[in-house]
Amino acid sequence: MNVMAVICARALSEGLPNKNTLMLCGKPAWAYSYNAATKSELVNKIVVSTDDKEILDKFSMWGTNEWLCVIDRPKKLSTAEARIDDVLRHAVSQVVKNGDKPDYVVLLYANVPVRADGIIDKAVKMCIDEDADSVQTVVEGGKFNPMWSYHRSEDGQIYNNYTPHVGNYEIAYRRQQLPKVYYPDGGVGVIKITSLLSENVDVSSDDPHAFWGKKRYGLVQGKYDTVEIDTEEDLKFAEMLLETREKEEREKNRYKGRDKRFPEDFTEAMLRTRELAGGPP
Repeated sequence: MNVMAVICARALSEGLPNKNTLMLCGKPAWAYSYNAATKSELVNKIVVSTDDKEILDKFSMWGTNEWLCVIDRPKKLSTAEARIDDVLRHAVSQVVKNGDKPDYVVLLYANVPVRADGIIDKAVKMCIDEDADSVQTVVEGGKFNPMWSYHRSEDGQIYNNYTPHVGNYEIAYRRQQLPKVYYPDGGVGVIKITSLLSENVDVSSDDPHAFWGKKRYGLVQGKYDTVEIDTEEDLKFAEMLLETREKEEREKNRYKGRDKRFPEDFTEAMLRTRELAGGPP
């Protein structure tokens, strides 16, 4: 089974300039997607699709090999209007020229520095086990439910933006009555190659999501398992989570292999005692 991860890293960004190369905890944002792909046990090919000179130069210095391919994305696929499925098809067409034939494509956005550990392999495994056309990571909408949403007119008036009857649900007056809805969180998308190649999918060509196929699955995540950075607030929040994760990892490694009765070694305990006593460290 050939699984190809495509890291999409367009240079220009209208919301948060250069978001894919912004630094978080000493690393550029795109590096976290790259690291996540390298840790996957099921991904056997990584493709970086970018028109960003900084990223291209970095990989030019590192070099590529049989499992890593860097594509200088053409201008027509590097605009804000370019469709992500066209970018993925272009990436597939480039690796096919070199003899690679992926069965599944994993979509990783470069502006997602925070992902749950192992989530790529979980999504790929779900897609294979369920014989799905695609799998997307999703998060529950909670109280931000479309049944409680409004349209707002230019004069400031608001009016309901929901269907009165959804399944067995009547109009909801309490949050607990709302049906559960889920939103794609941008963490991971897995697509069967026959679904990505639209000519093999019996879906109307004017459907912008046709490339996900007909049999689509959602892998539910926690609210903060994925953070996609599109604003300054997203950037600060992602960095806070990454710092917390790094601190927890350091603490975990600090006590690894020690006798649980004695969580600190002698030197650390002595230094801590001196600090508490107010003496020299």
